[in-house]
Amino acid sequence: MKPVHQEVRAAVLRRIQGLGLETRLPSDRALAREFNVAFLTINRVMNDLEREGYVERRARKGTWLASHERAVQTGDGHRGGGNGVVVFAYPNWFSHPIWQHLRLAEALAVKGGLRLVEYKLNPDSTPARLLDFAARQEGLAGVLLLPVPNCADLPALAALGRPVVLLSSEVAVDGHPGLHAFDTDWFAAGRLVAARLLDAGHRRLAWINCEPGRDERLVRGLCHELKARGLRPSDLTTYALGAGAWSDARANALALTRRLLDEGVASAAFVDSLAGAAGVLRALWERGRRCPEHLSLIAAGDQSGAEGYCTPALTTLDSDWDAEMQRAFAVLRGDPGAGGTASWRIPVRLVERESVAAP
Repeated sequence: MKPVHQEVRAAVLRRIQGLGLETRLPSDRALAREFNVAFLTINRVMNDLEREGYVERRARKGTWLASHERAVQTGDGHRGGGNGVVVFAYPNWFSHPIWQHLRLAEALAVKGGLRLVEYKLNPDSTPARLLDFAARQEGLAGVLLLPVPNCADLPALAALGRPVVLLSSEVAVDGHPGLHAFDTDWFAAGRLVAARLLDAGHRRLAWINCEPGRDERLVRGLCHELKARGLRPSDLTTYALGAGAWSDARANALALTRRLLDEGVASAAFVDSLAGAAGVLRALWERGRRCPEHLSLIAAGDQSGAEGYCTPALTTLDSDWDAEMQRAFAVLRGDPGAGGTASWRIPVRLVERESVAAP
């Protein structure tokens, strides 16, 4: 037979199933009456659910459902963080780049005597909820944000009064004191990609834009290198769906590569994520074609190691996330000179594997 508090926990979870995010729940005393248990039992259950991220308890205000947008304590909990608290907000889906950023943030927080609190963003997340959560953290040092479009309200973020660093973000933050944006140097990336493909002998290139948020810097870099080699900007063809946040990069790239193969306008391509590369390889397989024999491919890498296990192993463009996070924490710590630049470009490097060959 289960202990009483476990049975009550299961009953509470059934009770809140289907309720919307930010729904205010009955008080502990009301729930104790509803389930006919002692106040101490329901209080224990609700405290457990708060630690697990299902609910959020606000002093003297009540308890709210937070089962989809979760705050997670990491490290030494409330005992650590003598130098303050860093809130790290990121999209609530799995990707290796998100995990890499989180791993680096945890390590740097520990080294800096900071407590890291994770905040998971969803499609219906709002800046107001994130900022309310951040403002309630005692000793807030700042916020790291891997933004989704509806959580990039710059005036609201600047009003927090603490440093806010937008990671891997192309948002222009100039004119908003306290905001900093760190992003891949996409112009340099475009030049690197085009140079490698042109050196292999390709003269018609494609960009498969399967991810949201890429701007014209990549195109400018690609075209700059084409012109430097005596070719024309029209020798680059862009395939894009206007992909929105939370869309599936694999499905996007699959559809776009089918178009590319139908039109036959390029012998080499750059796809802007490793997930997208999976869609490209699937499209080639569907048509009885292979990489690199029929299409050379470079992908924006996620440094998970999966690049080397694809068939063929993928040549990737990798961003220096370690340098990005080191700089971000320097901003949060207020290191001399660290906060002087609102926007900072993350260095990139090309990692050669097997997916590029002569046309």
